[in-house]
Amino acid sequence: MKRRSITLAICILAVLALASIGFASWIISNPEASGHDEGSIWVDDVTSQVYDVTATLSNETIQYGVPTGYSPKPTDWLTNNSGKFDSLETILTVVIKPEDGADVNATLNAAALGVTLTGVKGGTEYNTTQLNELFTDVGLAAPVLTIKSGEEWVEFDGTINYTDLVVDATSGTAQIKITFSWGANGNPYTYYNGTGHSYAQDREEAEEFLAAVYAALYELSYKVTIK
Repeated sequence: MKRRSITLAICILAVLALASIGFASWIISNPEASGHDEGSIWVDDVTSQVYDVTATLSNETIQYGVPTGYSPKPTDWLTNNSGKFDSLETILTVVIKPEDGADVNATLNAAALGVTLTGVKGGTEYNTTQLNELFTDVGLAAPVLTIKSGEEWVEFDGTINYTDLVVDATSGTAQIKITFSWGANGNPYTYYNGTGHSYAQDREEAEEFLAAVYAALYELSYKVTIK
């Protein structure tokens, strides 16, 4: 069987704005990269003599920002004035369609598409392990991939099999969720503005953390390869 390959590049670049006095404001967002729109996620074209594979993403911008729906309080000392909220999840929908005339179930029963998340930063390739370490070394959580099974999202073992597909008369469909997150302490906006934290006590730690996040994410892009 001819191998199929499809690549998603998830470009996540970071820009950090730090106040010149103290640490009053910050933003991590996605500026234009590689000729694509800001924070873009794109899918390379793919063809197969065995079946067509197409992939789409539910969210084309990954962004580390203010918690969604958060209302600033007068006592907040760590602020983000960008108006941009966390957008840390996207769903990859993969549709596999056998060639015309082929038996759908018989053809898809042999499907086994491997899915890997890797990274590219400054021309350097990061395999999955190295990419995860890039996140965890600065206190962020490593990206997590889960696959939809019925009405639930379950741990993804890295391969789309026949049992992962929702099959109709012409094709099979799988959905994979790619989730990014801040890590154990959650969003710094709520963590450092929360009870037990203050500007005097935590300014230096917060500045070091967000500077490290900036350094890790700046010019970092992601590729989801399916083959």
